[in-house]
Amino acid sequence: MAGRDGARGYVYQALVAVFKCFQYDSWNQIKVEPLTNNDKVDILLKKDEVLIKAIQVKSSVNKFEKPDIEKWIDEIKKDIKAMDYELVLVGDILTKPAREFIRKNNNDKNNHVYIEIIEGGERGIEKLTKNYVLEFLECYNPECSISVNQIDDIANKIFAKLMKISTNENWFSKNDLINTINRNMTSNTSQKKMWHSIKRVIFSIVCIAVFYISIYVSKGSLIPMLCVVFSDVMVAVIWGLLKYSDIHFWKNWGNDNEWFSSRKYGSECKSIAVNINKDGMSHKQKVYIENLLAERIDNIEGVIKFFSGNTEKNHIAFKTIDIDSGREVKIDEIAFDTDREYGDKTYWDEVELHIDNIVSKDSRACVWSGTVIKFFRIYNFDQFNYLRLGEIRILPYEITWFKNKIVQKMWRYINNLLTVYLGGYDRNNLWKHIKIKVIGFCERLICRLIGLLLLCLIIAVILGVLYGQLYWVIEFIRYIF
Repeated sequence: MAGRDGARGYVYQALVAVFKCFQYDSWNQIKVEPLTNNDKVDILLKKDEVLIKAIQVKSSVNKFEKPDIEKWIDEIKKDIKAMDYELVLVGDILTKPAREFIRKNNNDKNNHVYIEIIEGGERGIEKLTKNYVLEFLECYNPECSISVNQIDDIANKIFAKLMKISTNENWFSKNDLINTINRNMTSNTSQKKMWHSIKRVIFSIVCIAVFYISIYVSKGSLIPMLCVVFSDVMVAVIWGLLKYSDIHFWKNWGNDNEWFSSRKYGSECKSIAVNINKDGMSHKQKVYIENLLAERIDNIEGVIKFFSGNTEKNHIAFKTIDIDSGREVKIDEIAFDTDREYGDKTYWDEVELHIDNIVSKDSRACVWSGTVIKFFRIYNFDQFNYLRLGEIRILPYEITWFKNKIVQKMWRYINNLLTVYLGGYDRNNLWKHIKIKVIGFCERLICRLIGLLLLCLIIAVILGVLYGQLYWVIEFIRYIF
């Protein structure tokens, strides 16, 4: 292998080493491109000075043939003595004999050789890495919240370290791996806080600049300037109320943990269960799959889809290996802090599971597709209230509190004034009867007038805000040109 093919193969070796770091737990050190007798080993895993696994990575755009696979296995076993061996094939095409050979080999647990197929090249490796990073963090730091960008950062840094140490025959320890992750998590948290602070400073500067410009361009006339000042103040008040409404909603929404399991909802899938934990305190959703078979799942891949009504809200593609019977592994995690669509993605009432491929000794393991979780909401189906224009969200603020506490209260008060009926009658005394009718009519008339006055005042405020904003924008354009 030379030139571009050689470089690609070397990159694949390092990428595979990255996700092997997260895939396996029983190792202390890992080495890429170790110096061996015949140079047939690409990755070594060691624990307590014992070589527990030797891995060879082969990539090709052509078909993988059975004789080549047999030759590669024989070469790696002769090259170095280890407890287990693994051949990783990065490619999309296998001949039928090769595929049948791989199936029989992986079902034979006595030969200590496992053959793994990674489809999709570099993207396929990156997809596996994401799944194993999540599973690794579940073991070592289950309370952390991590974004897709953070996963990429962790993988890239470990990739760079492995590429560097592979040039001088050094080992990469698990402690180095954990320290790299912890530094990355701390760094990302600090950067995130700093970025939020910078955004608040920038927003404050922009608001002050806009307020100053609006006053400056309208200072030539008193009445328009007062309208502009009034308009700016009202915009600030409304923005503050909308911001508080959004904070209030997320502070009080879903403060309890919710646990959903496909077994609870009578799923007919006998291979795996889908378990979902929605943590209302930290606003995270974690998705797990659990092996229901009596035997280990050697390989499984598929898709989990989330629906609200008939609308798909989210989908998770997963691919993982070596899930022991009864074991549960995390395949996805999203958090409100790191996903802008968290609210929409977690508001679902139906979950579909699609198993595209599964390998296990258990005869019940099979490709399967269907609904695994479904329930019916008896409360507000549109839980998230946003100002929208069709499907487009105009403002990023959840307005439930603003709508219920401000808009609806004001409207009920004005509506009561405009529709209230005051009066009565006295059958025994004509004078009192007339007096009651007259007083009731006057009070009703006053209420109607107050209601109309408040309604006109609200309309006047809205028009005043629009006039003030349009006025200074037009004057600013004239000032520039």
